[in-house]
This record gives sequence, C-alpha cells and structure tokens, in this order.
Amino acid sequence: MSEPSEFSKEAARLTDAVHSLTATQAALVDAMRGVQGVMLFGMHDDLVQLDDELDNVYPEAFE
Repeated sequence: MSEPSEFSKEAARLTDAVHSLTATQAALVDAMRGVQGVMLFGMHDDLVQLDDELDNVYPEAFE
C-alpha cells in the first residue's frame, strides 16, 4: 500500500485543525452564554452583593 500524498496529509491536517477550531468555538459560545446569563439575570454572588450595597446607599430609590 502506498504512502499518502503530501496533499492528503495536508488535507487531513487542515481537517483536524477545523475540528479543533469548531470545538474551541463551541466552548467559547458556551462560556459567553454563561456570562450573558450572569449579566442579564444577576445570578452571580458579586452582582447580588453589589445590588444589595446600592439598595443600602440609595434606599429612597427603591421605596
């Protein structure tokens, strides 16, 4: 059986690179959705604590 050509090797390498890039993009999208959820819904402890502090500093704004 003959060895794969340089073209076949390069095509396989590029295919692997595309799959790796696709997996990386999927991970980034998942992370961005998590950040979006935190920012939109304030589900992070630091944001909740900051909101509570603002309530204490400006109580008249929340009456």
